[in-house]
Amino acid sequence: MRASDRWVAWAACAYTVFFLYGSLAPLRWQAQTFDHALSVFMALPGPHWPAAERVDAAVNFLLPLPLAFALALLASSMRRRWVRWSVWGLLWPLLAGLSVSVELAQVFLPARDPSWSDVAAQWAGAAAGLLLFAAWGRRFEAVLAQFSGAAPALARSTQWLGVYLALLVVFNLMPLDLSISPVELYRKWRDGRVILLPFGGPARAGWDFLYELLSDVALWLPVGLLWRIDGRQRSLLAVVRRGLLAAALLELAQLAVMSRVSDAADILLAGVGVALGAALPGWLAGCLSWDAARRQRWLGLAWCLWLAVAVTVLWQPFDFEGSRLMAGALHNALHEVLTRLPFETYFQRGEFGALSEMLRKLLVFLPGGLLLAAWAAGRVQPVPGWLAMAGLAALALVLEAGQLLLPGKVADLSDAALGSLGAALGWRIARSLRAAGGRTASAAAMAAAAPPLRARTTAQRSPGAHTALAATKLSSAALSAAATVGALALLLWAGSRLPGVPYNVVKLMPAGFAGAVAALGLAMAAWWMLAAPLWLLAAPRRQWRLVFALPLLAHALATFVLLRATVPLAMIHKIIGNPVLG
Repeated sequence: MRASDRWVAWAACAYTVFFLYGSLAPLRWQAQTFDHALSVFMALPGPHWPAAERVDAAVNFLLPLPLAFALALLASSMRRRWVRWSVWGLLWPLLAGLSVSVELAQVFLPARDPSWSDVAAQWAGAAAGLLLFAAWGRRFEAVLAQFSGAAPALARSTQWLGVYLALLVVFNLMPLDLSISPVELYRKWRDGRVILLPFGGPARAGWDFLYELLSDVALWLPVGLLWRIDGRQRSLLAVVRRGLLAAALLELAQLAVMSRVSDAADILLAGVGVALGAALPGWLAGCLSWDAARRQRWLGLAWCLWLAVAVTVLWQPFDFEGSRLMAGALHNALHEVLTRLPFETYFQRGEFGALSEMLRKLLVFLPGGLLLAAWAAGRVQPVPGWLAMAGLAALALVLEAGQLLLPGKVADLSDAALGSLGAALGWRIARSLRAAGGRTASAAAMAAAAPPLRARTTAQRSPGAHTALAATKLSSAALSAAATVGALALLLWAGSRLPGVPYNVVKLMPAGFAGAVAALGLAMAAWWMLAAPLWLLAAPRRQWRLVFALPLLAHALATFVLLRATVPLAMIHKIIGNPVLG
């Protein structure tokens, strides 16, 4: 069996366990005779899909589809043709029998709701999986062979990008309550679930809102990274444009998901994430040029900062109750945690809620594994991977155990397992990024090793070439300034929504489009006040110091005009005082 077939076989086994466990959880069995259960099951009404249950229909349709595709892929690897065709002919009946068996078993579980509608939807999904393999199975086998080959992962970034974008599309279309009815689309817009102005929706505050902003940025960071390292030499601006276009198309498709909110701000946050991901290889190459001691200090500081953020996300609002440490209360809480079935709390959230919570736990711990791997690689004696993963898993357990003292939190071993998985993913990503950064640094060193050729090329440049080079540097500086201002505006706007922020600061950036403009104006003013004096004091502009009062006046006037045009006038009066001389 090929290596790719072994991976598919393991994936099919794991997915079968997920299929069975998800269909039968929480496994509260009620004893009854098989004849009685069969009669109850056969007496159920036939398939019907009312509009209110289209999410269940979509989920049951998609549930057996990957399993059918994987089994068809394994069957295609069999050498004897008659065996291959025989297995193919048995796949759909076997999957159909599995669906009936699972739904029949749900009669013994009072918490579950057996239905012939689910059976029919799963039958259709199994057939769709087999048809999907017939149409694109060979192409998928070729892609899978590239994934399992000896080439490094970064050389296959195009394939990884396709997989990640597919997962991103599925996440944004959950919970699959799709509709293209003009009436329902109008109701969605009327109910305020289509927000055309960035950050123009209802005002939200607190740590959850800040987490939503950061998670929206983090979801798109791998997209920018993979587009930058796929070997096609795209510029940062080109990658950001592609990311904004992809996010806009995805947000447009999300209009058909009735239970989701379509927000133009998600497009802007996706652009920020793509830009950060695209800048990551260059930043990593720059960090590799530091001396080892400096690099280790910064990585250790970054890991401590991540730990503080993780504690804040998992333990806020920090309303610890000491009474939960009493022997009886602690014993009951531990008993509940240890006897709870895996992922039982996730099944109570619905499809989209469970997927979002899983993604949240992965995203919280992924930077921890990434930073720890980068720090461990710089040590004289490298840290074994299993030891680092054991330490991060213990940290996840400790953070989850702390939730036992928080009345608004639910401690769950499944959350700790997901956190450990996220840390492991971060560890693997760091190893790939280190290889990419090393190649980037090597290329830069090779380019710097030929000064005579570069000097000769510079001397032979025409005036037009010098003008083009100056324009390129100017556009690069403008892009850097724009990115700095945008990031600062986002931080100011998000920070003004945090609890405990003074009233006057909150009112500086009100809700809606006006608040976004005010945040951008404040960020531009801050950048202007910091950057313009540095430009004036540069060595080529020393002569301006003789008339320093004139540029100072122009600088102050520009700052005031910028603030007056963007920040509410009443708040300017509150901060600097009401004018008394008109």
